[in-house]
Amino acid sequence: MKRKLLNIFHLAFFGLYSLNQASAQEFDYNSGLISDTEVKATLTNASNPGITQNGIKLSFDPDDLSNSNNSLSVGLATGVGGATFTRIQFNHATRGFFILTSPTAIKRFAIQYRGASDSGTGAMMITYGSSKTDPFIKTHTFPAVTGLAPGVINYINFAPEEDVKYIKIQRSGSLQSQLFRVSASTTSTTFTLPLDLLDFSAKVTPSGNSVDLNWRTTNEISTKEFIIERRTEETSFKEVGRKNSYNTYGIHNYNFTDYNISSGNIYYRLKQIDQDGQFKYSDIVTVKVKSNLTLSAFPNPTTDVLNLAHATAKNASVRILNLNGQTLIIKSLDNGSSSTSINTSSFNSGIYILVYNNNGEESTLKFIKK
Repeated sequence: MKRKLLNIFHLAFFGLYSLNQASAQEFDYNSGLISDTEVKATLTNASNPGITQNGIKLSFDPDDLSNSNNSLSVGLATGVGGATFTRIQFNHATRGFFILTSPTAIKRFAIQYRGASDSGTGAMMITYGSSKTDPFIKTHTFPAVTGLAPGVINYINFAPEEDVKYIKIQRSGSLQSQLFRVSASTTSTTFTLPLDLLDFSAKVTPSGNSVDLNWRTTNEISTKEFIIERRTEETSFKEVGRKNSYNTYGIHNYNFTDYNISSGNIYYRLKQIDQDGQFKYSDIVTVKVKSNLTLSAFPNPTTDVLNLAHATAKNASVRILNLNGQTLIIKSLDNGSSSTSINTSSFNSGIYILVYNNNGEESTLKFIKK
């Protein structure tokens, strides 16, 4: 997937693709799904502003003023399914760190990372405590992992007495590693990172009798299922189907076909449910379904009354024109009707054109007046 397309669909904390999520993390920086230019301008030097969400701040280590020898580098990594992710690469073990600080104690910390290549092995470690000068400061090394971008997610829970308000993030030892995501919560030790909905689309099938829904996800962790919901101009959102989640690493493709459709605008959304019962909604996608207009006239040729059989009328009308394009009759139809009679006894003999307009959609036929 192209970088530009991914930029359109990144998560709610960057405001371009909003998910109404019921999750407990207060900080979730997903560099993998934003532009490399934005990451470079935000995090890779001490002069950069860093990222702050709900009082929790992620920033470049202020003790490394120069980021000398490119201790951190930002670039693109092609991952599962051909998607492209922005990665932050830790090139050195002794410089180029990130600092995460919080005004209140952090209960859970999560990190998504991998090696410097598809086959390379990478590991990350953190130093944590109540502050940088905490005499009881501790370290934790996350396991070495291998795989495609955007890597693997690992967690650590902190005990309340540890009072963790400071976390230093760096690579582990000699293993060159790439970072894609950092998340933290001060309220929960059970939060799961929301999956990334890469795209969601709806399209009327060529027959016009159904709608195909397609969506792609990545980072499915502790996910249970998707509920597909639909509404029309006359109804509220209601469930029309379900799909179980893959709940595995990688990019996943889903499809659902809605066969119970009506003409007009139809709106769809996804309700993604986690194993713990939490849920979030996708953005809404819209399709317009044209009515399958059926129109017949009898008897044809006619001598006086022309009987019409047509699709159920909704803001409908019938117009009769001669071959010069002049309108001879316009007749409004009752909503809900499916048959109409028109008196043509005053017409001269010849060929005429009848136009049936149903809620803005038109169908035509020709008839002969004897």
